[in-house]
Amino acid sequence: MNDGLTDLCGLCDLLKATPIISAIGDEPPEIAIEKGVQLFEQYKDHPRIGVALGPHAPYTVSDASFELIAQKLQEHPKLRVHTHLHETETEVTNGVSATGVRPFDRLKK
Repeated sequence: MNDGLTDLCGLCDLLKATPIISAIGDEPPEIAIEKGVQLFEQYKDHPRIGVALGPHAPYTVSDASFELIAQKLQEHPKLRVHTHLHETETEVTNGVSATGVRPFDRLKK
């Protein structure tokens, strides 16, 4: 039976305590990213389950974590990423204040 249901599971990579991190554990980002890659490898050929890395948002994730994720994407071209980006004007303004560039431009680096 094919009911058409699929799922994309995202693994969060957060750097500061939030309610979400309490739910997934208090691991260093490098370990969370590696676990996400391992889960991706386990399900990469599954017809209905996908795995993505889920760095929460540029305001909660370091440049080092984004660089590690970019490296993993080079190693695993079919690995996907989802993040909250430019959701509100305040987030964009705060991102520019904190880093000197808009969040999207920061990710392009």
